[in-house]
Amino acid sequence: MVDQCKHCDLRGDINACLFSECFHHENWMAKQQAERIKALEDKVQSLTTLISVKEHPPERIQGNKVLGFGEGYFFECEYDDGYWCNLCGVDMTHYILLPESPES
Repeated sequence: MVDQCKHCDLRGDINACLFSECFHHENWMAKQQAERIKALEDKVQSLTTLISVKEHPPERIQGNKVLGFGEGYFFECEYDDGYWCNLCGVDMTHYILLPESPES
């Protein structure tokens, strides 16, 4: 496939590209970048949104970890032997999913 955007001055600026008058917006590169941006935005949203324990409790999977919040504190919680454990002993009211650990 030919890269129609190879010499374009707007290359690298997806928003400017989509609103330009070059008529190559259906180009594979523009679509690819838009999909990548959307996936990254979704990931950032999922990692920064507080989730209510009452509305959507975290999954009870052995070893599952979340960043918990409660009574003005934040703490790491791990599901172990049927319980959510944390070192400060505060009940978790909200949580944020932790990202996966990077591979070594």
